[in-house]
Amino acid sequence: MLLLLLPLLGLDIHDLIYYVGVFTIAAKILPLLPSLKKKLLGAPEELNVKNYEKDVVYLFQLPGSPTAPSMCAYAVKVDSFCRLHKIKCEKRNSMMARGKNGLTPFIELNGVEIYDSQLIIEHLTAHFKLQAYPDDKSAAIGHAVDRMIDKHTAMLNMQAKAGKLKDVVTVSASGKVPAILLPILAFVGSRFMKSKLESKIKASIGPYTEAEYRAMLRKDLVQIQTILDGKQFLVSEKPSAVDCTALAHLGVALFGMPSVRTTFDELIDSEELAALKEYLQRLKDTLFGDQFFDPESRA
Repeated sequence: MLLLLLPLLGLDIHDLIYYVGVFTIAAKILPLLPSLKKKLLGAPEELNVKNYEKDVVYLFQLPGSPTAPSMCAYAVKVDSFCRLHKIKCEKRNSMMARGKNGLTPFIELNGVEIYDSQLIIEHLTAHFKLQAYPDDKSAAIGHAVDRMIDKHTAMLNMQAKAGKLKDVVTVSASGKVPAILLPILAFVGSRFMKSKLESKIKASIGPYTEAEYRAMLRKDLVQIQTILDGKQFLVSEKPSAVDCTALAHLGVALFGMPSVRTTFDELIDSEELAALKEYLQRLKDTLFGDQFFDPESRA
C-alpha cells in the first residue's frame, strides 16, 4: 500500500528512504534544541508563560483525543491531581515543548518550572499545603500502589500497545495531516516508536514472551482490584493521589483510543475485572465529569 502511494506523491523508493532518515534524525534532535541552546550558548532559562497569574498551574502536555485530555498518561496524572484539589490549571498542548529534563509533561508555577509528574505533585502538595492521604496507613499503601502503577503497570500497558503502533499513530494523526499521508506516517512513526519502546520495556521489566507480559499485566490489575476491595476509591471513600495515578495510566488506556484494542482492553472487559472497570468509570466521572477529553480535538 505504501509503495503504491509513492508515485502519486511524485516520489520513489530512494526518496522514501531519504525522508525516513530525515524524519528519524529530526525526531531525535528537535526536542533537544532548547536544552542544547542553553548548554552551548549559556542562554538564560526562559519561561513559556511570561505574564503568569499567581498560583495558577500552567501544564505543558501532549495533545489528547476526543476521549482523553492528553495521550500522555503522566500529564493526565497532574491534571487529575489539580482537579482533585481544586487547583487552577491552564493546559498548553504542544508536540515540541520539553522541560529541563527533556521530557513532557512539565509545569510552570509562579515563574518556576517543575518537571516530572511525581516531582510536580510533591511540589504542589507542599506549596498548597495539601493532605495527599487521610492518614499514615493509607499514605503508605497509596505510595506503594502508586509506584507500582506508575512504573510497572505503565510499562506493561506500553508493551500491550507495541503491536498496535500503526493504529495508534493513525488515530493520533487523523485530522492533523492530509489523509493521503497517514499510511506513510503510520509506517515511519510506528517503526521508529517500536524500536525505542521495546528497548525501554526490556530495560524496565525484562525480555519476556507475549504470554508472560500478559500474565504480569493481569496480575497487576487483579491486585489493584483486590486493594479496592469494595471501596469507592483505592484507599478510602474519597479519591486521593494514588487514584490520580490510576486514572492516568488505566483510564487513558481504557478511554483514550477505543478503536485500538490491546491486551489491556481484553483484560479490563473480562468479568474477572468488572469491579476495576466500574471504579475507573466512577473515578473519571468524579474528577472530570463530562470533560475527559481534549477540547482542541473536538474543534
